[in-house]
Amino acid sequence: MEPKEKEYIESLFPAVKDISDADLREKVCQLWVQMWRGSNFEKIEDLSQWEPARDIVNWTNVEHTNEVTRCAATIGRLFEEMYPIKVNLDYIIAGAILHDVDKLALFDSKTGSHIDRGEKFSHANYGAHAALAIGLPQDVAHIIGSHSANYSSTEPRTVEAVIVRQADHVIAEGRNTALDCRVNFKLEK
Repeated sequence: MEPKEKEYIESLFPAVKDISDADLREKVCQLWVQMWRGSNFEKIEDLSQWEPARDIVNWTNVEHTNEVTRCAATIGRLFEEMYPIKVNLDYIIAGAILHDVDKLALFDSKTGSHIDRGEKFSHANYGAHAALAIGLPQDVAHIIGSHSANYSSTEPRTVEAVIVRQADHVIAEGRNTALDCRVNFKLEK
């Protein structure tokens, strides 16, 4: 990974710098670069939050990822305050930043459709396997692989994975609810 690529990832996902473990930080950036290189997206920020509906979903995957990361990190901090359980905040942040990383490698930038790889490997599972392949901790790969109620083949089995799954759901549903309220009740942004 080139230094400029790492800077690019850090500019898109500022919470990378909040990961205290330097090796984990590096691998998070590395996985984003790997997925980007294996895609036909010119820029990572060109990826829609859900590429097949990109004409309807006016929300980038970068925006979504940053919102999920912020929400998950906040929940993780509050969880530690409220309960006598230690959470691994580095894993929460890394898992949240990477939860949708595989979308770059599964969709075509021109059509928004699945590419051949996207037809053969499911979202979440592909990202989890890629995370393991570059040496990310198993618990971070588990967060990626279990984050989606719709696409994950396994349920979250760590508190960190539960937090990221719930943050992803809250952010996705929250954005939809906020949009519905603005439209239906003519609310200002």
